[in-house]
Amino acid sequence: MKDDTFKIHLYVADEDFYVEIPKDENEEVLYRDAVKEIDRLIRAYRDKYTTPDSKELNFKRLLAMTALHLAKQNEALKTKGDDSQCFMRLAELDKDLDAFLKKEE
Repeated sequence: MKDDTFKIHLYVADEDFYVEIPKDENEEVLYRDAVKEIDRLIRAYRDKYTTPDSKELNFKRLLAMTALHLAKQNEALKTKGDDSQCFMRLAELDKDLDAFLKKEE
């Protein structure tokens, strides 16, 4: 373990993990929040698809559904990030157009 990292204990999806992360409070918060989100999604899918007359979903299936949900969210954020670059470029072009039109007056 390096001097600029430390290990944290995480309990996610009924498993213990020790993860080496940078010594950064924000990084640790991100990991702990991620665990909370995973556990929240597992509970939500378990509650949604388990009825009193049915047996509980296979845990592997719950994990797969959670992974799919989080991967889709990640892809949506990537796309959203691309949009922001597009809007920044449009703002630059708008400025250039304004400058050009002022020169013409």
